[in-house]
Amino acid sequence: MAIVFEIPPPQSEKELEQGLARLGLANLLLAGAGNEQSKQPHQIYALRLDRLSQEGPLEEAELLSWRYIVGGTPGSLLSADVRVAAEHEHVFSAFSQNRIANETLTQLDQVEADKFVSQAKFNPRLLRVYGLMFAALWLHLQGAKDFKDDVFIPLPGASDPLTAGEKYFRNDLAKALHEEAKQQIKLVTETSS
Repeated sequence: MAIVFEIPPPQSEKELEQGLARLGLANLLLAGAGNEQSKQPHQIYALRLDRLSQEGPLEEAELLSWRYIVGGTPGSLLSADVRVAAEHEHVFSAFSQNRIANETLTQLDQVEADKFVSQAKFNPRLLRVYGLMFAALWLHLQGAKDFKDDVFIPLPGASDPLTAGEKYFRNDLAKALHEEAKQQIKLVTETSS
């Protein structure tokens, strides 16, 4: 299989269980008991707009949280996020039915048939640039120390020079995001002066 979901840290799993229990939703985890992959855990990373505008590398993306799919039906998925705080502390932070989780998994289903992706093992992640309202499925080559062979697939609503659903490799995505970030910073600077 080309897509391999990473195993979250035990403290993240524990916080997920406790967070859902506090909401009275512990029963959502019973459906996938014994099959951790059914929750399709993936990490969410974010890039800062100011660093991107200064041509900071994608490698500066910061781990924000782990996302778990805990229920629902295709097109109407329920997800829960466990934030990764300082000192690797994990904190239950969100439970929702959200568009980005749906689009991420829809894109994952579509990309599994891709010839390039099927030739290696990739860990799915989500890359966000909140200052650009940008989100992309990030396929990180399993075991790689750098991002040069990673694949990024913008989700619907992506920045103008990027096409949702198209594959971008690291350098192409970085170039497009750097330009978008520079334009956004310039716009914000001009309107605030």
